[in-house]
Amino acid sequence: MDRTFMNPSALDRSALEKAGIGEAWIITIVDQARTLVRSGLYQTGTAQITKTEAVSVKLEQAQPEVRLTNCVDSSKQVIRFKKDDKPVPVDPSDGTRHKLASRLVLAPRAVGGQKVWFLISDEDAGPC
Repeated sequence: MDRTFMNPSALDRSALEKAGIGEAWIITIVDQARTLVRSGLYQTGTAQITKTEAVSVKLEQAQPEVRLTNCVDSSKQVIRFKKDDKPVPVDPSDGTRHKLASRLVLAPRAVGGQKVWFLISDEDAGPC
């Protein structure tokens, strides 16, 4: 995902799918990348997951599902203007560590049919 935002004009949806991003979450990522391109922006730096907890694991369902809570540190991410590489001024009041509620499902790839875990949602769950 970080690579997509570092060069949003080179968006490759199939690469996102191969990385296991699917359903509504891939639409959100594509939309965010297109917004960056329209606004003349890009991202530098990457986010780091600092803690992960399993909330639920349901492997016996028809479509196995895992729900996780992740603490993500985004302090090294900076949105920049493409024209001059200067950082976009942002309000730091919401902090750089956020808890994300993630939902993954086991499903076959569109090509080849091999089952992989797809991240289908990642929702803000407040601060860590």
